[in-house]
Amino acid sequence: MRESAVIEARDVDNIYAVPEAYPRRRAPTTRCWPRSASRRRFPPALQSWHVINERVRNPEGAVTIAIVGKYTGMKDAYKSLIEALSHGGIANKVKVNLDWIESEVFEHEDPAPFLEHVNGILVPGGFGQRGAEGKIRAAQFARERNVPYFGICFGMQMAVIEAARNLVGIEDANSTEFGPTKEPLVGLMTEWLRGNELEKRSNVGDPRRHQCGSAPIRRR
Repeated sequence: MRESAVIEARDVDNIYAVPEAYPRRRAPTTRCWPRSASRRRFPPALQSWHVINERVRNPEGAVTIAIVGKYTGMKDAYKSLIEALSHGGIANKVKVNLDWIESEVFEHEDPAPFLEHVNGILVPGGFGQRGAEGKIRAAQFARERNVPYFGICFGMQMAVIEAARNLVGIEDANSTEFGPTKEPLVGLMTEWLRGNELEKRSNVGDPRRHQCGSAPIRRR
């Protein structure tokens, strides 16, 4: 192999620096061309990558977002959220710091010491009842303290239950995902149309099958 065909792949400080790093290692000088193709070379368009890296390395500010979940011991479960928050920071020229908080903590401790310093609270999805009451208390803190709150799927459902209990006065408001309840504010979807056919399923079983099939119920 020609020496000119060898391209170094050195470590960089962040993944978005990779496109800029390769041209510095002579990547543009080597091409595999089909016989019929033109051999003209074009310089890589890297300006957008340069802008991204400038924002990553030199943010104009910083924010702290609390992620109140129940899989925080294995952060790969929230990989998409981590990347989404990171990209949001890049778009707004700020560094996003994440505070990971196990939602069960709020079931026996005051959320205030954990959340008073944050700029926003994100409650992600989850399955089953474990940690649900802690997520409800996180939503309550956000509402009462006017802290931006983003509830994703299950996190939104817990915010609905919190508002029903503490604003509307429905003390027993809950979700049928956790079992029979006097006041089902969130219910499992047990029937739907597929084409012209009505399909049904039991609301008993693994709650993971129903998580994204839960929806707020309108009270009559």
